[in-house]
Amino acid sequence: MKVTDVPFVDPTRPRDYRLYKLKFQAPPGTGLFTWRIIVVSDTYIGEDAAKDLRVCSFIQIAPPLH
Repeated sequence: MKVTDVPFVDPTRPRDYRLYKLKFQAPPGTGLFTWRIIVVSDTYIGEDAAKDLRVCSFIQIAPPLH
């Protein structure tokens, strides 16, 4: 996945960071899954970031309708 057309930070806002939202498909089954998210800058050398993302997937059984 490549993220492009990222807007610049708005200096009039009280925060000094940008927020990114990534959507991805749920795991194929139930259980605990760990993915590694890696953000690589093509502008700044050494500013790459990585974070482990743990997702617990389960099946919720709906209560019977009465």
